Amino acid sequence: MKNKLGPTLFILGSLGILTSDIFFMNHLMGARNVYWTGFTLSFVGGFLSLWQWFRAKS
Repeated sequence: MKNKLGPTLFILGSLGILTSDIFFMNHLMGARNVYWTGFTLSFVGGFLSLWQWFRAKS
């Protein structure tokens, strides 16, 4: 896979979701924003990774 944008976004999103768990446990403000940002990044990154993989196979 030549383009690394998809996997990078997926990893950053996963780290954002883990960070939001720490925010939730410590009752810090902004935990929901961090969670939804991480979820969106990992969803887009996973979609881009699969799309590039399917394009490379055909």
